[in-house]
Amino acid sequence: FCACISLGSLLLEKFNFNNLNKLARLVLSAALGYVFLAYTIFTMGVLQLYRTDIFWILWSALFIFLIIRWKTVSNIIGNAFGEAYHNFKSCPLWITLPLFFILGLSFVMAFVPDLFYDSHVAYLGIPKFYLLEGGFTKCPVQYTTWPMFMQMLYLLGLGLGLEPISKLFHWSAGMLLLCAALAWGQEEKKPAGGLLSATLFLTIPMVWMNWWTGGLDIGLCLFVFLGV
Repeated sequence: FCACISLGSLLLEKFNFNNLNKLARLVLSAALGYVFLAYTIFTMGVLQLYRTDIFWILWSALFIFLIIRWKTVSNIIGNAFGEAYHNFKSCPLWITLPLFFILGLSFVMAFVPDLFYDSHVAYLGIPKFYLLEGGFTKCPVQYTTWPMFMQMLYLLGLGLGLEPISKLFHWSAGMLLLCAALAWGQEEKKPAGGLLSATLFLTIPMVWMNWWTGGLDIGLCLFVFLGV
């Protein structure tokens, strides 16, 4: 996650996005980093490079890049958390307590082996098929001909043999969605409104039950929200 922030923040600097608030900078840095990582893994699939050693080389490169830009990344995260703290502090408990409960529950459940049918069949199952084949290849299952964005991120964890990392990508998308709502509220000078909207969305049973799975829905919600 932090390595993706380091990649995305470099892109933001290149395009001179200097008028963003602290939360927005965190969200856009992470989202752009995810996009860059997903396209990198997609290219590896086209080149038939889905091997464990290649994924460890990719992980090492991300780690080294994070070390190089650690000062920038730590400033982005620290500033965003400070801004989020002030937003939470100014809101009533009836808004923040349900949100904290769902955050804690979803984080713990993200480490539980996935029982979601769609994940086994498509969202995690198809990336595992790509790994077995060493890259993209034809298969009677129609979903294999349309590699999905979140599947590319999941491949990093699966390629390293660490499935919980794949599920944490989906969980982090929910956290970024929360931060994006807070950033929007900050832009509109109504921080409580941003927090309330995030709480109302993330506490919908179907949302938080999907949040800790290896699905696609929360990631899709994140990028649709950012597009808006």
